[in-house]
Amino acid sequence: MKPLRFHFLDRFLIWIILAILLPFTLAIVLTFSPERISAVPEKNAEFAENLQNLFSQVADRVRPAVVAIGTTEVLQLPESDGEIFERLFKGPSREMYRQSLGSGVIIDSRGYILTNSHVLGEGNDLMVKLWDDREAPATLVRQEEAIDIALIKIDVPNLLEIPMGNSEDLRVGHWVVAIGSPFGLTQTVSAGIVSALGRSGVGILPYESFIQTDAAINQGNSGGPLVNLQGQVVGINTAMYSDANGGNVGIGFAIPISLAKALVNKWIEGKNSTFLGVVPGRVDEDMAGYYNLSCAAGAFVQSVHEDSPAAQAGIKPKDIILSFGGEEIRNDDHLRVLIARSEDGKPIPVRVFRNQEKLNLEVTLVQRRPNAREQRAENLLKADPVERGRKLLGLTISPIDPELVAQLRLPASTKGLVIAEVNYGSPADRKGIKVSDVIVEVNDMPVGNLKDFHQALELQKRGLMLHLEREGKDAGYFFLKR
Repeated sequence: MKPLRFHFLDRFLIWIILAILLPFTLAIVLTFSPERISAVPEKNAEFAENLQNLFSQVADRVRPAVVAIGTTEVLQLPESDGEIFERLFKGPSREMYRQSLGSGVIIDSRGYILTNSHVLGEGNDLMVKLWDDREAPATLVRQEEAIDIALIKIDVPNLLEIPMGNSEDLRVGHWVVAIGSPFGLTQTVSAGIVSALGRSGVGILPYESFIQTDAAINQGNSGGPLVNLQGQVVGINTAMYSDANGGNVGIGFAIPISLAKALVNKWIEGKNSTFLGVVPGRVDEDMAGYYNLSCAAGAFVQSVHEDSPAAQAGIKPKDIILSFGGEEIRNDDHLRVLIARSEDGKPIPVRVFRNQEKLNLEVTLVQRRPNAREQRAENLLKADPVERGRKLLGLTISPIDPELVAQLRLPASTKGLVIAEVNYGSPADRKGIKVSDVIVEVNDMPVGNLKDFHQALELQKRGLMLHLEREGKDAGYFFLKR
């Protein structure tokens, strides 16, 4: 093998290449030297620690006001399924029960909790679990299914509320934190950014103007708060896009708190939502160009409800509402907020754009009537406190008479009050209290009639200690929190 020799030209080219590569080599060495590597963390360590602590502080501040909401819904079986149920279980019942779990957030220390309307479903028995594992029955105050907002109330002392912020101050890229009970895992915290604002066309609700976020939102997060880094609620987590397995893919939706806040402030005062009677839509650049508008602002009227305040005021489909109550309309979500804030029974000036003309109209809003479920809940809230407490515990109690003794096959000598019904999933049901159990004492007081029962309840506000008999034998003591 011949020795390798370089010609003069070859050596010249090598020196040129080395001269070119040397500065790059030195730059790489200096960049990744120990001194250079340690310089970046030292410079930003304080910022990183402050940011980390900020998220922890937000979570610590908010979590005590986040609750899990359990609902029990009674399902009526079809006739054929009912016959199968009767044969299998030797019972005439054609009812089955479905339980679900969602989230909510305490917005008023008097016990008012904001959540999604769909979290409540059709269930009548609502149970709230607080962050410290206390549980309490809840009653519905009001709900607005079109925007998926509901307000419920519990009677529990020492509650921490979260202040409601202003979702209109949000910007794409802002950090947000979501807290709730995904898959039953209570007090779960996730973080992300605002991915988009005013997101519509998702196909979930009649009125859509969602905050989109990549903070993890999964089943059970619904109704929980989306909060900013000041610890203020800016949205109510509502829905998500999911993969084939139902898992999170980084696209979640929350209802802006500005709209919810305008509604619940009225509900807490005992008022109903105000009603205009239009289905508003977003005015985008294409629509603005079609109508020859200078900018994409206002609210497009998709449709008008018959005999509504809007119809009576002369508002028509395809109008663009430019101002409401003297305030220029930015978009359809802004119009909904203004409607929610407005009082009923007072004339409100409205300016609309129609056929290249601006028309000045006047509308008088009305209150939306409570639906049947809200009316039942309202009647319960207005009921006698003792009767309300008894119903919320999930018990129906009846005095004992000879006919009832025979029907339930109780011993003839039975005295006290008999439990005629126990609501599935209620506090009484979960403590093991059963139909036909007999109450002989309440809070150490013998009870022989409903008057005795009411007096025993009035003496002890913290809860009930029930002494029961079952099938003629002592069944022990059962404690129920009120």
